[in-house]
Amino acid sequence: MNDEILELAKQILDYTPIKNHEIPDIDLYMDQVTSFMENKLKAFKRSDDDIILTKTMINNYTKNKLIAPPIKKKYSKENMMMLIFIYHLKQTLSIGDIGDLLNFMVSSTDGINIDDLYDKFLLAQKNSSASFIKGLDDKLNFLDKTNTEDKTKNEQLFLLISELILSANIQKRMAEKIIDCYFKDSDNKK
Repeated sequence: MNDEILELAKQILDYTPIKNHEIPDIDLYMDQVTSFMENKLKAFKRSDDDIILTKTMINNYTKNKLIAPPIKKKYSKENMMMLIFIYHLKQTLSIGDIGDLLNFMVSSTDGINIDDLYDKFLLAQKNSSASFIKGLDDKLNFLDKTNTEDKTKNEQLFLLISELILSANIQKRMAEKIIDCYFKDSDNKK
């Protein structure tokens, strides 16, 4: 069963991230933005019915100041990068937390280089994928050590799912704690 689970993990991680040079340098209209995101992020869909990004979502992100407003109804490369950040962050964080986290980029006068930050984000994504496989293998080995003959396959899968969720919850809580400590209070922003 361990090999099957590791194969499932490899399927999840078998995606090509949107590299900086793949994001158009020309400004795009809303329909072009949603089409681009749908095409490039489709590997993250759980089912064909899942929607990556809608016009309403983008308008809400703009209204909530998560991204800069479009200029003449066109979205810049920086807007696109911000939308990619938001897409990944919203899988775990609330929109409020994402706003607190990204606010330093939208309102910064320090000259944040979003291109550079985006490239580092891609490296973090790659590192996270490698760490996930190692962590999953560790979880499977732990379950094997605690395995008894009377455990059914469903019980083993339940325990694995529990391990994954418990780990994800701890990581989410840690991310929220960092946001609360460093990004919520303007006096503490770095």
